[in-house]
Amino acid sequence: MSVLVICYHNINKNGKVTPETFEENLKLLKSKNYFPATIDDVYGYITGKKHLPDKAVHITFDDGHIDNYTEAFPIMRKFDFKATIFLITSRIGILGCLDWNKIHEMNDSGIFNFESHTHSHPRYSLVRPAKEKLIEDLTVSKDIIRENLKKETRHFCYPYGEYDNLYIEALKAAGFLSGFTLDIGVNTPGQDPYLIKRIDARGPASWLRNRLKIYSSPVITKIYRKVRGKI
Repeated sequence: MSVLVICYHNINKNGKVTPETFEENLKLLKSKNYFPATIDDVYGYITGKKHLPDKAVHITFDDGHIDNYTEAFPIMRKFDFKATIFLITSRIGILGCLDWNKIHEMNDSGIFNFESHTHSHPRYSLVRPAKEKLIEDLTVSKDIIRENLKKETRHFCYPYGEYDNLYIEALKAAGFLSGFTLDIGVNTPGQDPYLIKRIDARGPASWLRNRLKIYSSPVITKIYRKVRGKI
């Protein structure tokens, strides 16, 4: 048993995942009887507090692009999967990004959940901020989401998939329960909740079909990762 988490960014005709490809992805997951897990389901499953069906999936979107609303939202409604958008809170309302009106509409739909992707989206490997600076940035993002959505954000996505032990310590200090990476593979009970794996979606539609075969079990995933070293 395992749970799959898929990472998307933009959904548009000029991106690596078009609306047509995204719809084919969800149609494929539906045809394969994947259970529509929420982010809390994923966390509960990993920490041994919740049972999930043999095949479960959670959809994530990084950054908070406007096309998550214009393109992905209508398609998500068709298939009723659950998704989390990890928001860069300093970019909310700027050109090309979601604003609070759209975020509220998506949140109220019961399909989308919103969590933190930091406030300033630093390139961790380049700037290497001190732990205190990390905690400050994380706390600002939590405060902004709390003020606008009246909820505590407990789950986090590492910008560019970069992290180390110091970053994890900062997450814990800021009150986060989990961290989502870009490490490839599926997720199983008992693993570190601050190292949740995701596959970074690409086109064409056949790409996901092939990856579902590869990630059908942790054993196959481990072999593929060792051979290829990448998604």
